[in-house]
Amino acid sequence: MGISRGYSLPMRVLHWLMAFGMITMIIAGIFMSADFLWGGQFPAIRGQLFDFHRGMGFVLFVLVIFRFILEKVSTPPSPLPSTIPLWQQKAAHFTHALLYLSLFFNPLFGWYATNLWGVKNISVFGLFNLPQLVEKNRELGNQLLEWHGYLGFFITALIILHISAALQHHFIKKDGLLLRMLKS
Repeated sequence: MGISRGYSLPMRVLHWLMAFGMITMIIAGIFMSADFLWGGQFPAIRGQLFDFHRGMGFVLFVLVIFRFILEKVSTPPSPLPSTIPLWQQKAAHFTHALLYLSLFFNPLFGWYATNLWGVKNISVFGLFNLPQLVEKNRELGNQLLEWHGYLGFFITALIILHISAALQHHFIKKDGLLLRMLKS
């Protein structure tokens, strides 16, 4: 069974921009945090990874808000095929809700924790600085940044689940579900 109407062009473009941004930010987050790679050192490239991660986190935060707005004004895609069991449809909706809630709150959490750690002005790709939300408290900042990382791994798991489900529908079930995000 094919999908008669996919997501609108703006929704598709936003989806793929966010996917690219999330993947690059996750990779930067893993490498910047992997102390064993750096041997206790902090070379310039590591600082650049932190700057990229923070800047991309803010960009994705803005894109998530834009996505919520765009979803309200865009023509929705066709409903999920009736061949997909109701429990899978509910699981897909729940996973999407968790993913977008996490993508909304984790950048805010990271911003707050980074300020606590001692970074006053977070640069967004050299265009502007995010204001300081809180005074330095390095101990609390370390704890919250650790939780920010755990939430990042949770988001990564949700993304892997999302990609796996899309590929399973496309290559195994061949139900055209992935095409909703590839064409109108």
